[in-house]
Amino acid sequence: MDSHKLYMLAMFLVVVGALNWGSVGALKVDLVQKLLGNGDLAKLVYLLVGIAAIYLLSDVRNLYLPFLGETVMPVKVFAESTPAGANVTTEVDAENAVKVVYWASMPKSSDKLTGPQEAYGDFSNSGVVAVVNGKAKLSILCPQEYKVGVTDKKLNKHVHYRLVNANGMLSEVKTKTVEC
Repeated sequence: MDSHKLYMLAMFLVVVGALNWGSVGALKVDLVQKLLGNGDLAKLVYLLVGIAAIYLLSDVRNLYLPFLGETVMPVKVFAESTPAGANVTTEVDAENAVKVVYWASMPKSSDKLTGPQEAYGDFSNSGVVAVVNGKAKLSILCPQEYKVGVTDKKLNKHVHYRLVNANGMLSEVKTKTVEC
């Protein structure tokens, strides 16, 4: 089962669980038991709802930052380009995609570790490339490391990218570590 279908199934099960608990709390009626009885089938539904919730929580990034998930945009807005002076190239698998849009932090300008807004600057360390034989070569300037969160966790040098499909669907944001 592909990840999108699994996500939709998990969401459906969690909604079923929420509606059932709402019914129990407001009406003192367990809809699952009302429909399926008090046997093993009802217990299986409860178990599946719990597993679905754990699955959704395990993908916390996209749950709390949904803009990092799949999205749709017209393919024609993605004109091919690479950053001027690019000195690092990394290859990513891009099966079923026609283009890849990507971005990385700017090259290091000092020894000071900055946050993401300063690190990415004007996002000029970005580009769009065509997919050839299921692969895409992303060319960037060597990105800087930067810090995130309340603990100032240091992120290694990396590039973010999305796969662009012919129908305009873009994959979730993916990340690949780079060495330079």
